[in-house]
Amino acid sequence: MNDAEPSHLGLTDAERAAFADLPRSAAIPDGLEERVVRALDGAGERSIATRPPAFRRALALAAAAILILALGFALGRRPAAAPALRAGDRYLLLLRETAAFNPPEPRSALVGEYGAWARGLARQGVLELGEELADDGSLLDTTATDAPVPTAAGVVAGLFIVHADSYADALALARTCPHLRHGGQIELRRIQQTG
Repeated sequence: MNDAEPSHLGLTDAERAAFADLPRSAAIPDGLEERVVRALDGAGERSIATRPPAFRRALALAAAAILILALGFALGRRPAAAPALRAGDRYLLLLRETAAFNPPEPRSALVGEYGAWARGLARQGVLELGEELADDGSLLDTTATDAPVPTAAGVVAGLFIVHADSYADALALARTCPHLRHGGQIELRRIQQTG
């Protein structure tokens, strides 16, 4: 705590850091006083234009202070940075849509459900990547021809890369994915460490 901060405020370290990140001063935007005067002019017999210049300046400073306060509040609401990824092995979750896959309608409900699940993983520091895949694609082979992706094992619709201490932990995490609740399948694979 610095000497300028009263001890009775009882701020946490995170709150002190948030305040330290706020700008120390801000310039009053050019023309703000004139815009305020024009907006308030003609508000009655005793308009703002007839007030002394000191009053108009005080009013402009008050308006600027309100803008700075609003800016500080908006900046303070920025989401916190995601925690660092946990150590451990990396695992790939391939989400497959088989004939049994029955997502909720509308599609935005499904996207919201997967998004909430992914945000929870990110807060835990285990999510490295999560992506939905486009419906179109090709399967290439040694003859360099491309063919539509076969759907016998289910179309790969998305993927996640997560960090876990063990295969059992990764399996437990994969079982919480909403994809399974809607009849989808998840292929879980450990990403081989190289080097």
